Amino acid sequence: MRLRGTARYWLPLLAGTLCLVVASWTSPLATYALIIASFALIFDGATALFARAGGTGGLRDNKQ
Repeated sequence: MRLRGTARYWLPLLAGTLCLVVASWTSPLATYALIIASFALIFDGATALFARAGGTGGLRDNKQ
């Protein structure tokens, strides 16, 4: 199944979005923790997508 192979990319993005939605209905301390967690999850998912793209200017691409 193709979705299972790409879960590394879409699951953190989905979880980060879910954290932001849930944060709107919780206490201020829980909201703070959920927003921090959502930023970390979205950052992780986005950087995983960049790494998957390949040839985006990594150390191996720009030798001097």
